[in-house]
Amino acid sequence: MEVLYNYIQTLYYKLYDQIVNEVFTQVGLIQLGLLLLVIVISYYLTRLLRKYINIVADKNEKIKPILIHFSSFLLPIFFFIIASIAQFAMQKIGWNYLIFNIFATYFAVRIINKMLTIIFNDEFWLDPVKYFIWLMAFLNVLNLLDVTIRALDKIGFDYGEMHFSLLLLIKSLLTFLLALWITSKIADLIQHNITKSKRLNASVKILLNKTIKILLLIIAILIAMNIIGVKLTALTVLGGAIGVGIGFGLQKIFSNFISGFILLMDKAIKPGDVIEIDNTFGVIQSLSTRYVTLLTIEEKEHLIPNEDLITHKVINWSHSNRMIRLSVDVGVAYNTDIPLAMDLITEATKKLNRVYKFRQPKALIKDFGTSSIDLSITFWIKDPELGIDNIQSEVRLEIWKTFKEHNIQIPFPQNDVYIKSLPESAKLENSLPSE
Repeated sequence: MEVLYNYIQTLYYKLYDQIVNEVFTQVGLIQLGLLLLVIVISYYLTRLLRKYINIVADKNEKIKPILIHFSSFLLPIFFFIIASIAQFAMQKIGWNYLIFNIFATYFAVRIINKMLTIIFNDEFWLDPVKYFIWLMAFLNVLNLLDVTIRALDKIGFDYGEMHFSLLLLIKSLLTFLLALWITSKIADLIQHNITKSKRLNASVKILLNKTIKILLLIIAILIAMNIIGVKLTALTVLGGAIGVGIGFGLQKIFSNFISGFILLMDKAIKPGDVIEIDNTFGVIQSLSTRYVTLLTIEEKEHLIPNEDLITHKVINWSHSNRMIRLSVDVGVAYNTDIPLAMDLITEATKKLNRVYKFRQPKALIKDFGTSSIDLSITFWIKDPELGIDNIQSEVRLEIWKTFKEHNIQIPFPQNDVYIKSLPESAKLENSLPSE
């Protein structure tokens, strides 16, 4: 707390001294007048050049986006150039130039931030980086950067030969983020080439992409630790702690992580496969290090842990061949023309679009039941991801319509009851004449 109090006190006195001695003076007022003149000149130069740029942009659509981006830089560029010249002149005269330095720095930071926005667009870290640049520029222009660095370095503690401070923490975070960004760009480039490769199947591509991401992340961490001066031998203690953590709290996570790699290496499942697990049927959308995303016919996404796919029974409807044979059973009465019924259910099944036409449906007599002759129609589909129950339902409906048109009955179980004898009271009642 004492370090923080001293820093705030130093910050206050420095700011007060600079405002009194460099702003509210005769030279400071002259600077304000010159500053207003520089702004006006910069504004009119920007306006003139933008008119010319707009004329050129309207004539050439190819370079129009570049010219529009360049046009947004004109005002800060003109001001920065003119202000820098004026600042150099005041330095030669012997005047202080704090006001000009503040505004020149402001426009310089605006130029840098605009360039970052154009180059990196919507990167998640862009806004924090911009704020950090503004903070550094503010401290530098007021000659407070060295004071701030010393104060941050004092806030901390010593452990062995290492000095852990708030400054080290900030440096570590910035170094790690920079190393992480560089390695992520390298990973994106490698993954792009892997994804375009036609010699690798989907499972191998996912495995390589995930392995490369993990390796590059480890490399980024090691580089960051080496740059900030952390001895890599200390990682042995960290490794032991991670091992204990995996043995207790992280056991399931680590199990799912290993299971994900096993699934990718043995190519048991891959994106696009149609699987069934624990009465859940759907198409695999993606594989991650922890779970598999399964999209059902009802458009529900199930996140199934990788470990379940290793330890549970999984039906892969499209592991080696997407063609699937299905069957539907139907019963007909004993007085039915069976050959005709078999032809009718075959033709009814052929009418459906999802039934594979190059492998003809086949009707079979399955059994002689107690109330019906049981027939079965087998057919093939090549799109199991669209559902199994729904196509079977469509086949049954089409068979029912066809049977109805040809007056073929689908019987239901019937039982005949024969009475061998009746009690005497029942016989007497039956013998009395009715009124």
